Amino acid sequence: MGFLAVTTDGFRRIGAELARLGLPTVLVQEGGYLSDILGANLTAVLAGFEAAR
Repeated sequence: MGFLAVTTDGFRRIGAELARLGLPTVLVQEGGYLSDILGANLTAVLAGFEAAR
């Protein structure tokens, strides 16, 4: 998925937009991605989700 070039801030915004839907949500992280910034991206999406709830 690296070819999509989603930034860490982009992951934060994705999390926020998911929360703004106001629907019951389960977030599942699948494996298989090798990235030095995986932890930062995960933290960003969760922070965005929490901030927008």
